Amino acid sequence: MDFRGCIAVAALLGAAGLAVAQSQNKVFTQDNDEPGGAGYGITETAPGVATSSLATIVTANRRIALYNRTTLAVEDFRSYTPLGSPPFPFVRTLHPAHPSFFNTLFEPRATYDPINDRLWMLYTETEGNSSYLAECGPVAKLHLALNRDPSGFPDPSDPLDSLDDDYWHYYTGDGSLPTKSGAVLDLNASGYAPYRNEISLHQPPGQTVRGITMAFHNLPGEPDGLTGAAIVTPNRPQISCDSGSDLPYDRFFPHEQFMYIIPFQHDGGTKSILDGDRPDPGDITIIRLNTTPDPADSLRAADPSDFAYAVQAPYEQVDNASFFISVPDRTTAEHLHKHVRLKGLFYDDSAEAGEEWTLQQSVSGTSAPLDFEDMDLPEELWFVQPIYSQFDQFLPETPDTAGWRPLAGSVAFQSAVLAKDVNGDFRIFAVHAVRDVEVDEEDVIPQDQWVVQWYVIDPDMANFHDTPAPATTWEPSIATYTVQSEEIEAMGRIATSGQAYHPVIVVNRQGLAFIEFTYSDGTSTGWPQIRRVRLNSTYSDVVSTTNILVRGGPELPYVPDANFPAWALFADAQADPINQCAYWSTHTLVHDPGQPLPDDTEERDVWLFHQAYSNSIGPNCFQTTNMLDLNDDNEVDEYDMLEFTPMFDRRARRVDIDGNGVVDATDAMLFTDAYRGYTRR
Repeated sequence: MDFRGCIAVAALLGAAGLAVAQSQNKVFTQDNDEPGGAGYGITETAPGVATSSLATIVTANRRIALYNRTTLAVEDFRSYTPLGSPPFPFVRTLHPAHPSFFNTLFEPRATYDPINDRLWMLYTETEGNSSYLAECGPVAKLHLALNRDPSGFPDPSDPLDSLDDDYWHYYTGDGSLPTKSGAVLDLNASGYAPYRNEISLHQPPGQTVRGITMAFHNLPGEPDGLTGAAIVTPNRPQISCDSGSDLPYDRFFPHEQFMYIIPFQHDGGTKSILDGDRPDPGDITIIRLNTTPDPADSLRAADPSDFAYAVQAPYEQVDNASFFISVPDRTTAEHLHKHVRLKGLFYDDSAEAGEEWTLQQSVSGTSAPLDFEDMDLPEELWFVQPIYSQFDQFLPETPDTAGWRPLAGSVAFQSAVLAKDVNGDFRIFAVHAVRDVEVDEEDVIPQDQWVVQWYVIDPDMANFHDTPAPATTWEPSIATYTVQSEEIEAMGRIATSGQAYHPVIVVNRQGLAFIEFTYSDGTSTGWPQIRRVRLNSTYSDVVSTTNILVRGGPELPYVPDANFPAWALFADAQADPINQCAYWSTHTLVHDPGQPLPDDTEERDVWLFHQAYSNSIGPNCFQTTNMLDLNDDNEVDEYDMLEFTPMFDRRARRVDIDGNGVVDATDAMLFTDAYRGYTRR
């Protein structure tokens, strides 16, 4: 392990008075070939990022870094080795059948709870060891941490500058020192025991799909003992070694996905997980995500969608609504995908329904069997699903080096947010990497290329809560925007000549959407790197000239080991909850050891990126040229002034020039003055 410290690089760019501040900090360098806690090395970094009003954290496999929000200086850093030095905040347990081995913690999540302004961290634990590949074990243990309320800090006036339990509630280990809050949440005790085989037997699914997603649910009605909840969705295949032929698919495919709804309050509202009181397993609601919308509906088969992702909500919450986006299961022999699926969750305490959580999904109103109603994609956005096999012929091997595979993450969603668009309407913005495909009449021809694809979804909130499951009137759809009397669908692909993968999407408070992704084309200027694009105001295309380099990696191809082919995997991003002109993201690049460059380095650099824009008249967020270019043509002229009026009339967030959340006469004055100053230069 080699913690390099914090290397800060600041770049200031000016455009018509607009200052663009971009800071880059290398969090740590991780050797992916080092011995692991269960006898094998960690094969991916799996970084996550979360930021609150108090601090920013970056989590990865076997690493956590806590940052000062203002200076980006590392305030606390933890890692673990098999000997546990320096101390890792999460306590692994011993394998019950092999007490000489620790279980493995893997694939963390760093998540921001906007309801309570808390930072959360999650790690999953798997029982087993690579020496005992034939054994199975439960993967239902969750190691949780969330920051304490500042009033409980040793000095309430101090910043959140430590990962110790004076500042955090840890639910890990057995609840004894070094943690004080409580034991790990062993969800097997709740009556449901999801099983999977050893991690080594299930690559790439064990390597290409994020283990957990987490969301937070706001309940404004505050029913007794439940003011809100954390929703955890383990996303790995839930497979038992002895399941045999009783499952409808082979062992490489997911069979069941569950969500665990952990209430913020329990014991009749007298205790709270936010205050360090660990809920009992019986307090946790368990819902099978793959089940039918109506368990009593015997006419519908279970929903085998791949890996539903819990949509994040970085700003405002839609009251009593959480969403889960997924790719519908393969329906053709060619693994061709033509649709996107959305589910919703709400809490209904009406007298008729009783107190219960309801999982909503759109279905047709035709006679049995009822069909799921998914969102159709145009042919140019169809894609193929790589089969879950380590020797998958669909995984790209070129153009970089023979045998190289970026392992972009199957086609599952790994980034999606619920935020208001430029018009102030709630929309779901989602992005994932997909395998491109050509469809020639009846032939489906997979292409040797990963591409980044995005979607903006209208969740149809008007019909969401009011219809019982299954929902025949709730019809989420790809959002449309009108341009010169023409309706344009808000989705598309980032055009590249090489491989584009590991994307994340961010939407700021003005409704501007940004996508960051890893890119490689095998050339000296394109291997590998992090790039960023901005979408236009209709979210139908990338604004020209916004495809820019955020961080370049070394000219160093990585040829993976046959057993552990992953080198980076995943990225993460979050809009800043208190600065509408900033967001945070984390990615992994191959470590640059300097000259000479070996072609088989196992070291990875995890980076934290902070993007922030402002100028003298207020925050004008993330404009590549400047805030005045309202029609996204990279020119400031009379057409932008013409565009301002209709935006102002509909109070579009895009023209909230002073960033106070209200579009009023002050914004018109600021825009006009800035426009005149720019055009009279």
